[in-house]
Amino acid sequence: MSRITPTATTNGLAASTETAEATPGRAVCTIESNKVEAAERSYARASLGVGEELLTLPVAKLGFNQSLEVVCKASAAADGFAAKGEGKLSVSRRDDGKYEVEVFDSFGVGGGDERRKAMIGVAAGTKFVLNTPEAVADLVQAIGALGAVAVGTTSTFMPFVAVADAVTGTSRDALERLGHYRKNISEVKCDLRGMLEAGVGAHDPAAAWTGTKREAKVEGLAARELTIDLDAGSACLSTRFDGKGEIEGSLDLGPGGAIAKQFEGRFGGKAEAKVSFRLEERCVLPAELKARLARGELGPEEAAKALARLPITRVVVAEVEVETKAMTLINNSVRAKVTAEIPLEPGKSLDALLSGSLGGLAKPLLDAEWAFEGELGVLGFEGKLGTSFASVEASATQWTKGKRVAGSLRDCIEAAASQLEDANSIQASLTHQRLSAGLAS
Repeated sequence: MSRITPTATTNGLAASTETAEATPGRAVCTIESNKVEAAERSYARASLGVGEELLTLPVAKLGFNQSLEVVCKASAAADGFAAKGEGKLSVSRRDDGKYEVEVFDSFGVGGGDERRKAMIGVAAGTKFVLNTPEAVADLVQAIGALGAVAVGTTSTFMPFVAVADAVTGTSRDALERLGHYRKNISEVKCDLRGMLEAGVGAHDPAAAWTGTKREAKVEGLAARELTIDLDAGSACLSTRFDGKGEIEGSLDLGPGGAIAKQFEGRFGGKAEAKVSFRLEERCVLPAELKARLARGELGPEEAAKALARLPITRVVVAEVEVETKAMTLINNSVRAKVTAEIPLEPGKSLDALLSGSLGGLAKPLLDAEWAFEGELGVLGFEGKLGTSFASVEASATQWTKGKRVAGSLRDCIEAAASQLEDANSIQASLTHQRLSAGLAS
């Protein structure tokens, strides 16, 4: 049964006839905003999808600057063929009270084995801005249902997914709901990418079956990316180069055996560092072009021609991101990122970049103002299954943003080190309390 978009009414809104006093960084409650929220809730709850009620509660519990993030990665290599895919869905509550839903997918194919891969691929992401937990749950359920059914119906291992979907109504009205929330899209991006990956150090292909794992790898990525930010009214075409290193070790102490305990009882840790440089060509969207893009009136070729006619500003963005994860009695993660933007000056920075002059590039990096952002994550779930030729891993984490620091590179590095130290202290304290409680009982 198709949904009918409800018309917002003022029923039940009498308590909000006055505008609340504005607080910097916080939402202001008005009659108009309450009408928007009432319309969102009414549409979202007109026909509940499978699992939608369960999704609403954790979203409603998010505090300001908190987010929920679900990540799934899969890779395979056999007979010289290699493939890799990643999907990420995150829901975050901004400091103005609104919710951002971001969906990102990437996929690459190429050649290689379990230790070394070279691939080309594509990636795309979409960001929505919504006002209520009910609408967020409705959108996330539609995205998840469509994704699960699409994967299941194309897999030889799950031939009855379409039948189960028809019986349970899991993806009911999902396409219609996605169309309804099109007006809430705030950002879209896509890229073409080339990837290199190599395993280094100790690596045991049978680790998934023995319960132990020791693995390290390095990755390189080059991409050409287009981002259209409808909220900010801007577009950016960038050339990106990433380098990433990752090291992980774990031990499964579950008495039921490694295979049965892949998703619990694991002890260990993981660290990941990524360095990224982007040459960005930014432009401001005229109001008419922004409106046509938001309504989906322009095809890819027309949009590209329209963007090519706009004046651009070139900027180099340097970014360093570090993430550590501890898997003990209390699983937590720490993520820290420092970023700097360097405008390219003709005859100076651009010449240094093109000539490869390290000194010419180092000075603007050191002189630039850097921004530090840190997040503390509590791991709700993590699991990985694999063989010598394929692996699948998934995780769900709740993140809380810390304070933002701006200053020199040294200031930001010190802020990152301080946050990591504080997080480790909290982790040690929580683990000690859990152990004490266990011994006492």
